[in-house]
Amino acid sequence: LTSPAIHYVCHSLGGLVVRHLFHAYPRRVPGRVVTLGTPHGSSHVARTLARYRPLRALFGRSLQQGLLGDAPPWRGTHDLGVIAGTVPLGLGMLVPGIPLPHDGTVAVAETRLAGMKDHITLPASHTGLLLSAAVAAQCLAFLKTGRFLH
Repeated sequence: LTSPAIHYVCHSLGGLVVRHLFHAYPRRVPGRVVTLGTPHGSSHVARTLARYRPLRALFGRSLQQGLLGDAPPWRGTHDLGVIAGTVPLGLGMLVPGIPLPHDGTVAVAETRLAGMKDHITLPASHTGLLLSAAVAAQCLAFLKTGRFLH
């Protein structure tokens, strides 16, 4: 009896949550993972805002468990595809110095992760990644084939 595949599509911090899940429980049902605007590297916005004590509380434990770049490594147990946005609109724009290109919150460079199978940038803001038909089409392509449509 074979288990069906379970695929994951995760936005932003959700991608870091899946990294913790697979680290704690490495024997998962087969499937693929797509992350949308996930800061797999240290987040410039989180680092900057965390300097201010009142704002640090907004992040909770996510600072020490991923946003500062210390999420568990990707073990490659599942094919990982990463989608980054390039439309610089969002609350993160209030934080100076986000490296270009970015989606208004997360820099494209921050979305890259050792062990990912594919990476693509699309014209969408951080929130727009959730609403984009092009992003949805790329997610489906990756979940079916393990590759984006380049």
